[in-house]
Amino acid sequence: MNRLKMFAKFFLIIVILLFLSTTTIESINGASNGDHHQCNEKRKINIDRTVSKILAFGENGRTFPENDKQLRSFCRDTNDMTAKVETYFKECSVKSQQDFANVFIYSLKHVVRTLCRKRRSKKVTQFLKVAPCLNQFIFDDRCIAGFSNQSKPLIVAKIGNKKLEHVCCNYAAAMTCVDDWIMERPCSRDYRELLNDYVRGVFDNMITVICGDNNGDSDKCDHIMNKKLPKMTAIQAERLNVNPFNSFMFIMMDIFDSLENV
Repeated sequence: MNRLKMFAKFFLIIVILLFLSTTTIESINGASNGDHHQCNEKRKINIDRTVSKILAFGENGRTFPENDKQLRSFCRDTNDMTAKVETYFKECSVKSQQDFANVFIYSLKHVVRTLCRKRRSKKVTQFLKVAPCLNQFIFDDRCIAGFSNQSKPLIVAKIGNKKLEHVCCNYAAAMTCVDDWIMERPCSRDYRELLNDYVRGVFDNMITVICGDNNGDSDKCDHIMNKKLPKMTAIQAERLNVNPFNSFMFIMMDIFDSLENV
């Protein structure tokens, strides 16, 4: 009888150990598959749209705050979205992409800190005043879209490191576009310096990494932009068409990644 009890206990222990080991393996596999699932194209597209939303303008954008209550919500949402982007690149990108993203994220955080201090500065007061004007034209993203449309073909262009010259000139053209956009509207004209500083605060650090101090030489850019990119092959055009990423950050990363394949 004692032997039977001992055998029963031993058998029960074996069953429990087998159950625990199976559960552990399934948990590890589940976590591994979950991590892999989280680094898929669907999440990347979501991050691409999130970056566009942070920048506000365009169909994936959002309105600017017009009062203190909206400003608090704007700051909270921006911090949450920035953290979401930062987490994605920590979990899902190679180091070169992560370093590049960190420059962009640093710039975003700096802009947010400027707008979201507890004590309202003169700059924030001005920003709230011009926000209703900006919100009237929130879908007019011609400058950001112009940069994207000019730069995206560089991903597949077979021109080596000359791609970077085009990026620098495309950015200079985009900043000229931003200034023209501001000056076209009577309601934003008086806030020219503030708005230019806001846009440059987001993008300039990334561009400086690429272009150094050579960004915006108009004569050089006129010469570069007059040269047409090589005509795309059907395969290149198809590759570009199926690329769903349109945010400034992902286009820049795709261009950089393409340099490794030159």
